[in-house]
Amino acid sequence: MTICQLSRMHNRKKRQRSLYGVKKKLLKVVVDQIREHSKKDSTISNIRTETLFHYGRRVMPNRRLFADILPRKDSLRETDDRQALRALESICLEDSPIAYREPLKPLGGKCHCGALIKEQWLHLYRCNKSHYRCHSKLEFTEMCFECDTWFTDPGEWEFHCSEHLQLPDTLLRCDPLMFRNAPIKAGLCPFCLGNKHLGLSKRMTQYATSRSEWYAHIQSHVIGLTRFECKHPACQLNLKSQELLIHHLMDAHCWTLGKASSKKRKHDSCT
Repeated sequence: MTICQLSRMHNRKKRQRSLYGVKKKLLKVVVDQIREHSKKDSTISNIRTETLFHYGRRVMPNRRLFADILPRKDSLRETDDRQALRALESICLEDSPIAYREPLKPLGGKCHCGALIKEQWLHLYRCNKSHYRCHSKLEFTEMCFECDTWFTDPGEWEFHCSEHLQLPDTLLRCDPLMFRNAPIKAGLCPFCLGNKHLGLSKRMTQYATSRSEWYAHIQSHVIGLTRFECKHPACQLNLKSQELLIHHLMDAHCWTLGKASSKKRKHDSCT
């Protein structure tokens, strides 16, 4: 390598370091602005404190137990700590690629229909729903993904929905979440949640099987709006433009299509 080539390489690396420094400073400015905005908007700070593990622990009982016990300062002779050690041992022995929710666990590796189950959570969900509907006097069944509970009576489901709607702060994050090939949270619509003209169960419509369906449903509310309001019962915000409403939905309620499909559709399509 000639001296001239070495010199060009050195100048290129020097410029790269300079650009990285500028990028770092710009990122710091943006992060500071976001933090300042988050202090003013409690809804954003609330969903940011709810990490993936906050929802993922629902399908990981051993990790949930371990996480609850680990911060304590008790002796290892204590019963809880022995449970933590057993939970840790179970975690080390786990080899399943899917994390089943309690109401959707296969029995002996099989579904109700007798099919062998490997990673088909959707098969389990549909078969369980059909199974409970067949045993329902009113041929009704619904699963609450927040509580891991099946309901076979529409009245009980309506009452259960009313209990959730009385705590709107717990429903701020509206996007469906997947973890280890299984849903850990169903999607919700912030507009439907705050629409008191709808029935309680309609307001709590869950989107667990299709993220694109959830995204398109919320988009249908956004398109054609003349008053840019967030109807979520924990927000009730009036915004000045559709663009600000879209950014609020993305920031406060995690309205995004997802990494896999985001290149195909843009949020700007609403405008």
